[in-house]
Amino acid sequence: MLALYRQILRAHRKQLPPPMRVLGDGYASLEFRQHLEGKTTQKQWREFGAEWSKYLGAIDPGGTAGGAANLSGQLSAETIANMSDEQRATLEKLRLEAMSFGTETTMEEDEK
Repeated sequence: MLALYRQILRAHRKQLPPPMRVLGDGYASLEFRQHLEGKTTQKQWREFGAEWSKYLGAIDPGGTAGGAANLSGQLSAETIANMSDEQRATLEKLRLEAMSFGTETTMEEDEK
């Protein structure tokens, strides 16, 4: 798991712009720490590793920045269908926050 975590941070450094890198590094760090400190079963570890490996493949398809990252943010219908109501609500909050981020930046520039 530690090797996977290092690969994710390396991919963030090479593939993501600074604001996304800070967000991605923080989220990955929190997730890995919570799973290390929590009572995680072997099955949960396998699922956790598989999902983070898929994520790594999406942001660094060629390995060590060898390919173009898929940073579209598009989730498949299957992924959304498998989410809990709480996860869908969180996703909607994130979407709204991301949309307002661009608007706030534009508004701040207009005020100058």
